[in-house]
Amino acid sequence: MSAAEPAASDAASASAADRALERAIHRGIRDITADIEAMAFNTAVSMLMETLNALTAYHAERGVTPALVEAARTFVRLLAPCAPFIAEELWERLGEPYSVTQQSWPVWDAVLAAAETVTLVVQVDGRVRERLSASADITEAAARDLALNAPAVQRALGGRPVGRTVYVPGKLINLVGR
Repeated sequence: MSAAEPAASDAASASAADRALERAIHRGIRDITADIEAMAFNTAVSMLMETLNALTAYHAERGVTPALVEAARTFVRLLAPCAPFIAEELWERLGEPYSVTQQSWPVWDAVLAAAETVTLVVQVDGRVRERLSASADITEAAARDLALNAPAVQRALGGRPVGRTVYVPGKLINLVGR
């Protein structure tokens, strides 16, 4: 491997970082669009800050890449309704054509905006015993198996069988012991 060739692990981490950035941007587009339509400007500004944090973290990790430049273009278009003057200046510095306000509003992709993992709250008899990271599309059976394997859940059940399970997809599982 020559010095000019990136290592396979570098390519994989760049790909993962690019996917995470793309997911953050599409989540930002989705949430900011909904907030502006609902005239919830305070939460739109909050989501702008979260999106900017994702861009900043990506920049610190990977530097300036084509993915970051595209994300910055999208971010500036999202910023324009809340901070038009700074958005215009940033748009010009990105080397884009006249007026960010004449550009089309970004469109989000539901598949890209969806989370890959969720934090599944595990309760035993209504009391939180564990928080587990799980796939966003985890089934009830898989969530139950994952929860039952957690040491804190086993201690809370104390060997009792589970009588009933309450499952809220992607959010919570409550195991009620007999």
